Amino acid sequence: HITRAIKELPAIVMDNDRSVENTRYAKRELILGIGDFHYGAEFIVKGLYGETLNKYNSSVFESRMDQLLDEVAIIVKKENPEQISIMIAGDMLDGLLRPSQLQRLEYGVVDSAIHLAESLTYWFIRLERKINIPIRVYAVRGNHGEIRPLGSKAGQFPEENMERVVMHYLFARFKNEKWITIGTNDAPLLKVIDVCGYKVLLTHGQDMSIDSMVKDCVNLYHKPIDIFMVGHLHKSQTFVSGIMLNSNAYVERVPSICGVDPYAQSKGYSAFAGATAIVMEQDYGRRCVYPIILK
Repeated sequence: HITRAIKELPAIVMDNDRSVENTRYAKRELILGIGDFHYGAEFIVKGLYGETLNKYNSSVFESRMDQLLDEVAIIVKKENPEQISIMIAGDMLDGLLRPSQLQRLEYGVVDSAIHLAESLTYWFIRLERKINIPIRVYAVRGNHGEIRPLGSKAGQFPEENMERVVMHYLFARFKNEKWITIGTNDAPLLKVIDVCGYKVLLTHGQDMSIDSMVKDCVNLYHKPIDIFMVGHLHKSQTFVSGIMLNSNAYVERVPSICGVDPYAQSKGYSAFAGATAIVMEQDYGRRCVYPIILK
């Protein structure tokens, strides 16, 4: 089904005559941290007095992504980065982890993956045309993309994750494009990205103590990490976790595109949908942060 859908897609038409410099080592770059799309979910979260706290479905996702595109364009015009690195912190799909989700699924898991991949394809194209700088895209997988075959439990088959299919799809769509680069044809658990000479570690962040993340990672891999970009809790959070050679080491938890969902409400926490944009500079690190709220 997925293979046939990819083969039948119309070709992407872009202006490939423009020259593009190799900006892998840009001196000024914008990081856009997004995640927790939970695409395929459809729900309404009511408040204590019956008011609507959040309404979400694929149409709301599209509307919020349109707003995000405009917000990013404003930041790019103001900050004038050489390129943008989009980092997707997992849970792109809502998936089907528990029977209760059957009440809120707008699409099945396979259809969700196809619809989301094509939606992101044209969002990246529209963004590139609007900001006119190269775009790099990276993603890691979250727990909701797991298909959990044969009645398995969480984490027993970590590679069986539909978010890997989404990234394979995007990689195939943009493999011949210079201005939009999909950084991997997979969605690993961890991904390290170089931004202006600084190391950013992207991961979803489930089953992980955010307080000990930096120490554990350095002890395990023996490599310095300047920024840890995580998602999972559907809210923004920033704190300094240590000192690197040229800057502080930061943990950046990015908010969700879907906003508060029934599960988060049941756990007693919530936050507006949003994203995080970070301006990075060579030999300085994190210059400034733009918190983005999406309605």
